[in-house]
This record gives sequence, structure tokens and C-alpha cells, in this order.
Amino acid sequence: LDLPRDVLLNGTFAAELWRVAMESGRIPQGRMSDWDVGSTTANIKAEVPSTDEGIMQTQMEIHGVLLSDHTAISSLSFCPSLDTEQASAAQTARHSTISVEIKPKAGYIPCSPLIDPSRRRIKLRHTRYHINQLLLAGGHLKRGWGSFLQSDNTDNNGDASKRISTYNPIDLFSKDVERIRYALQCLMETPQNNIKVWIDGRLIIGHNVPSRLEDEDVNRILERVFQHKGTTNDCNGGPDSSSSTSHPAKERFVDAIIDAVAVILTREPLLPRVLSIQMLDTID
Repeated sequence: LDLPRDVLLNGTFAAELWRVAMESGRIPQGRMSDWDVGSTTANIKAEVPSTDEGIMQTQMEIHGVLLSDHTAISSLSFCPSLDTEQASAAQTARHSTISVEIKPKAGYIPCSPLIDPSRRRIKLRHTRYHINQLLLAGGHLKRGWGSFLQSDNTDNNGDASKRISTYNPIDLFSKDVERIRYALQCLMETPQNNIKVWIDGRLIIGHNVPSRLEDEDVNRILERVFQHKGTTNDCNGGPDSSSSTSHPAKERFVDAIIDAVAVILTREPLLPRVLSIQMLDTID
């Protein structure tokens, strides 16, 4: 994947980025202070500089970090050495980008000697993630990232603030494909801000999905990307309608995503590397 790049932004352009971000409504109230540009650069908020000081400000250079958008990857990103004819064909080819973002959390139970068993014994028995879920459900912690969707956080009694995730980070870090699948399933059932899925830049799974995909759109993606997860055939070679009835398109799509991600995480060394860094924490 592309590495982040340091860039210098024109002051007016940076001010416009700031304005759009502030007006988007997507910044949690608890993090608004992080977006305060401070008194020394307060004038950068001006959209159209009109004074001599403002004119100087258009020449200001603001340091930033440029990140590639991996939710919609062009075909050319995979084959940068294509000739003109091949590049033209690649641009017109039908393809989809499915991007999955996971926040795995700490994949271990701490054993720091600084944990007092008489007061914090729970830390020696449960993951930090599970403890935080209990605290969130009890109202002892605030969700700095925003509120859940009603459909994602309503328990069997209809209480929209009490449902907690059953996700266990230790399952995700287990290197066992079935346990990884179960961990991903738990994340899908209660995404919170720990898993997000985009299709061609459109967020379709997460805690704050702007719009839902229609079954027709999901079936089209299943047929194009996950052929083995599309509509099955009966023994006579025709479409098996019972399969579509018993396994709705959204459910089959989620299963396809889980299967693919579980295989990738089992084969790649990413999670063991993350865990080795996490385990450097000896003071909890």
C-alpha cells in the first residue's frame, strides 16, 4: 500500500479543508478541541483573505499528511507499467474495490505486576475491550467516536444504550481461521467503530452508514466479485430460489466478506506483528 506523504498546503486551501470538516457534522463533540487551530493561526479560518495580512496568509504553507484513499482503488494502481492501450482497457474494465477497516484492540490479557489483584482483579481475567464494553453499557464511559445506530445497539429489551459487543480480540489474534471468522462475525453484528466496509468508496457497514445497499445492488456485487456466493443452481441447472430465500443477499455478502478477510488474516503476518508490539506494554 502507499505510504503517507508529507505535503505543504496553501493557507487558503487549508482553511477551506478546515471549514468543510467543521461543517460536515462528523466530528464528535468530544474531539472538537483537537480541531482548534489556536490563536497563533486563527486567521487561517478566513475563507477569502481581503487585507494585506490576509494576502500574506494565502502564501502560508501548512504541513499536512497525504493519505491515499484505499476505499476506491483504480485498476491502474495494480499495474502502473501498462502501455497506453492496456491502460485504456484497464480503465474501462468492470471492477470493484472492497475495503475493510478493522480496529483489532488489544489481543491479550495483561499480566503486569502493577495490577493490584485486590482492586483490579478483573483485568487479569478479561480483555481491556470487554471491560470497556461493560463500562460503556453502564454509562461510565462516553463514546468519543459518536453514537451507535439504533439497529446496531438495541438489545432484546429495546434499550438502545445497553447492548455490548461480544467481540473478543483474542479470537482475532488466535491464528485459527474459525476463531477469526467468529471474531469478524461478532464485529459485523455490532460494528460500533471497530469495523467498516466500503464498496467503491461507499460506506456500507459501520456504526454510521449514511444509506443502505438495496438487495439488487448486493446481488450484483456478489455475482461480479464473489461468484461462488451468488445465486446457486439446483440439480437441473436452474437458479435455486430457495437459496436466495433462506440466505438474504446482505447475509451472503457479509459471509463472503468474513470468509475472505479470515483467510487473508490467517495467511498474512500482520496480526502477529501487531500483537508483538502490543505485548511491549508491561505497565498496563
